[in-house]
This record gives sequence, C-alpha cells and structure tokens, in this order.
Amino acid sequence: MNMGSGAWRSSDDGYLRARSVDRRMQLDEASSVPIYLQLAEQLKYLISTGELQPGSRLPSARHLSGNLNVNRNTVLKAYAVLAQRGYVEARRGAGTVVSSDLGAGAESDRTRLDPALVASLDALVSEARRLGIESNELAALVSSHARIHNKSRDLRIAFVECNPQSLNTFVPQIEQLGVTVDGILLDDLTGEAGRLILEDADAVTSTFFHLSEVRRILRLAGFNHELFAVGVRPHVSVLSALEGLAPGTRVGVTYFSGSGDAYAGARLKRMSEAIGHTRMIDLHVEPILLHEGFDPAIFDALDAIVVRPENIAAVRSAIPSRIFVIDFVNELDLASERFLEEVFDDLRTRRGSSRSGREHKARQAGTP
Repeated sequence: MNMGSGAWRSSDDGYLRARSVDRRMQLDEASSVPIYLQLAEQLKYLISTGELQPGSRLPSARHLSGNLNVNRNTVLKAYAVLAQRGYVEARRGAGTVVSSDLGAGAESDRTRLDPALVASLDALVSEARRLGIESNELAALVSSHARIHNKSRDLRIAFVECNPQSLNTFVPQIEQLGVTVDGILLDDLTGEAGRLILEDADAVTSTFFHLSEVRRILRLAGFNHELFAVGVRPHVSVLSALEGLAPGTRVGVTYFSGSGDAYAGARLKRMSEAIGHTRMIDLHVEPILLHEGFDPAIFDALDAIVVRPENIAAVRSAIPSRIFVIDFVNELDLASERFLEEVFDDLRTRRGSSRSGREHKARQAGTP
C-alpha cells in the first residue's frame, strides 16, 4: 500500500480512483458476517488510511454491485452504515462522498490511522502471506495478542450467547466500551474452556433471552459473578429495508432449523417479535420455520423474507430469485450501551477502591 500515491489532490482525481475501489474489495460469502457489513468495514478501512480522502466520491451503488456481483441494495446498506457512523455523506449531484468533517462522526477518535501503523500492518500481512497464514487466522492471532498485551483495558467481561454468530456480532460492540470481552457459548459455560474464562472475568453479561438460564448455570457451578443483561434491536439497515417495502407486501420471517438446533423455534420467535416491534403495520408478516427437506412452494405466497444470513446460507439457493431477501442483523440498543458504560465505570471504581485498600493495609503492615 503506497500512502504517498494514495493521497488524492482533487475531487475529480479522487472520483476516478474511487471507481477502482471494487478491485480492493474481498467479500466472503461463507462468512457469518453479512456481505454489506464486510463491504462497510473495508470501505471504512480505506477511508481511515487516507486512500479515500474527504470529498472523494464513492462508486455508485449500481457500479459497485455490478462489479462485485452483489445486490444493489447490499451496497446501499453498506453506504447507510458508513453514513450513520459519520464516514460518508450524500450530496446532491455528487452521490455518496467521503465526509469532509470526519471528526464529527460517532467514531471520530478512530477515524484516521497513523501511516506508520498502516505500514506495519502491510508488513505483517506480507509476512503472514509468505508463511501461508490465512487472513482469518491472522486476525485471530492479532486479536489474541492484543488481549494479552493491552494493559489499558482493565476489565474482563464474559459474554454468553447460544450461537457463534451472536458472539461475533456482540463481542466487538461491547469491546468498544473499553473492556476486554471473552465470548462463551451457552453450551460451553461449564466446560473447561468456559470455566477458565469465568475464573478471570470481572463480570458476566448476556442478552435478556438467556439471562435466567445463565444465572441458574452459574449458581449451580459455584460462580458468584455479577450478571448483567443487555437488550438488542434490529440494525438500522433492517428497518430501512422494511420501510422501503410497498404497503401490503407479504413478508416471511424465516429461520432454518438444521439438525440439532434446539433453539430454532426460540430464535424465530425473537426475530418475529423484533420485526413486530418496528410497527410496520402496512406489511403482512408471517413467521416461517423451515426444516430439512422443506417444500420450496412455501415461498409462493411471499414477496419478501427476513433471514439470518448465517442461518439461511445452507438453503439460500432454494429461495426464488423474485423474493426480496432482507438480512436480519441485531445490534445493542442505546439504552444497553449506556447501562453497560455505567456498570463498567462502577466496576472500575470498586476495583480501584479495593486495590487502594489492600495497598494501604500492606503499607501499615510494612509489606513492600
């Protein structure tokens, strides 16, 4: 990555370079991360490194969707996420451009990456490629290394959920609050790996859906951790897609129950309730639980479906092309974020008071 040549000096030049941005994108359809979020994160990286400078025009959604072979709505959702976070803005006659005032964004403290850090990342990626280390393996190594050596994050939080996709979604969101988060699957909570995480954790959190079960398991296992629950809501991209549907649209909230999925019915119920809480009263919404060997004719009466992308991947090919597919993605609600911020501040205060008390007793006893 040549940062010198990447510094664009005019909006026209920036537009021409942005038109080639699709050649930089690497999308993984097998990933549990929705395509639009992969696209948003990679565009955010190009903005953060300065390759896409303020005022630069991004490719049109039609251009980018055609070159990446994805749905145009997927690109629009990625742009909507970036706009919500303050990275881009829509300008009349100019399309979507990189925001001129990146400091005003919700992530302003992380908007720009130091060129020296980018150079180090380039070197790390090149070395990993030489050693045959895959990108997902490298990401896991970097994450583990940071957790071990980052002394500023003084709290360790165990987050419990019933599926890997939810852990992948919520662990990074909670870590943005300035703590280290270790994800544990509900079924592994009392296993060896789970117990090791719990022994180092300052507190445990989960969604309200699993709160009572997590509390019961912890109590039976002899753990007395403070336990907090968080609420989640559909991501803004889900709401935007639903609002774009015509009145009377027949929408199926769909979940595929694979072999051994004991939580399928409960997850479908949660999805349906979340969609119901959006108050889209002009839509006809119906929950549909798919089982192995289902009849594709079940889609005949539908115009659109809401799915979890990681769940529907195994049977996505059976969905008729005329069906409008909305990827269901959750995020922490704002009230839960504020609640956790207060909880973590309180835990830090109590930990500091406890540490100060121990140090005071040690001084009195003449202990170094």
